[in-house]
Amino acid sequence: MDARSLLAAWRAEESRLLVPAAAAATAGRRVSLEVIGVTDDPLSVSGVVSTARRTQAGWELAVDVDEEGRALVARVLRWLEGGGERPRARAPRLQVSLPVVVSGSSGATYMMAYSLSRGGCGLAWSGPAPRLGDALWVRLGSGARAVSMRGMVCWTRDGQGGRRVGLRFVGGQQPELSELLARVKRGD
Repeated sequence: MDARSLLAAWRAEESRLLVPAAAAATAGRRVSLEVIGVTDDPLSVSGVVSTARRTQAGWELAVDVDEEGRALVARVLRWLEGGGERPRARAPRLQVSLPVVVSGSSGATYMMAYSLSRGGCGLAWSGPAPRLGDALWVRLGSGARAVSMRGMVCWTRDGQGGRRVGLRFVGGQQPELSELLARVKRGD
């Protein structure tokens, strides 16, 4: 989908995109939409099909956009309207269930990472929300193969699943992180 068509397709009050499709998709099916025209690489927005409606040109799918996708759509729309910086393509996110120890000014706390990439991680957060820009140390995984990284809080959200916090890794990439990502992809 072209980024310029987002404005007409987005239903903010429902967090839903209405998108044309060549074929029907059943309600409840997970889909990933590529948004082009913002960065060199397509941006990905995922969600669940709520309805499929026949049109003269084919089908129109109503896609309930995931929480991370809603934030991306909002950034793209702000940029298109001239009110924000150009969104950047993110490194692919891997869905994980990975133990994490987060250390900051208030001590060390055990968390769980639910997503991981070369650029950062998403944490299921316990305790008071950190401030945007807070610097933290994270220890991803457990045992001898755990990886320690510096991170910076880039977003926080409260939702049905509890508080979520996004960390961007800072201070350069480590070979250990690449190894951890490879292990996660293999299912180790």
